[in-house]
Amino acid sequence: MDMNKTLGQCLEMYRLALGMKQSQASGETNWAISQQQISRIEKSENSNPTILTVIELLSAYGKTLADLEKDMTDIVIPYEKSMTTFEGNTTIPLIMLKDVKIFLRGSKVKIIDQLPIKHKKTRKMFALKMDNNLMHAKTGMSYPKNSLVIFDATKQFVQDNEMLIKSPEGLVFRNVIQDGSTYFYKLLNTEYPNTSSSTRLKMLARAIECRINVK
Repeated sequence: MDMNKTLGQCLEMYRLALGMKQSQASGETNWAISQQQISRIEKSENSNPTILTVIELLSAYGKTLADLEKDMTDIVIPYEKSMTTFEGNTTIPLIMLKDVKIFLRGSKVKIIDQLPIKHKKTRKMFALKMDNNLMHAKTGMSYPKNSLVIFDATKQFVQDNEMLIKSPEGLVFRNVIQDGSTYFYKLLNTEYPNTSSSTRLKMLARAIECRINVK
């Protein structure tokens, strides 16, 4: 099943992109929508806000319903297909996490497999196999165990996107959100704690696709 951003995820993304707190967003609506309402919508606790509420928030963020429709259907995990359904001969390497930095330096690494792709290939595009469920979400974007995640190191950080990060613990895969000078490094699996830092950690590559149902 295709996995898209939820209404709440899109509205949160718009707010954070402006560096706006929920209380400030409420003020932008002249307090017609309370901070508590905004919080519930973003957490999908209020999964069916009125269209007037949605339009009011979009206006506060400088967005339109057309923007929302596009972003809610801009699939990060676009399909479930077997490796034989791709056309063309363009491939990228499936490598091990420990070899990413070596690969990005242009040195040879052990290649586990070659993945056919539909993207415009860059020389810094590669894939990793998820060996845990830390980024497996119950709803919305998800990167379950054994899925193949395609990364592109030429893609820069974009608010509320999944990035491969160089942390004090080594390379980690996290959803990154910037709120002012603070960066939040989120696991999509809510059973695990998240971290934040006033220092921007080095982001090596952005996830652009996830292939699930990989045997």
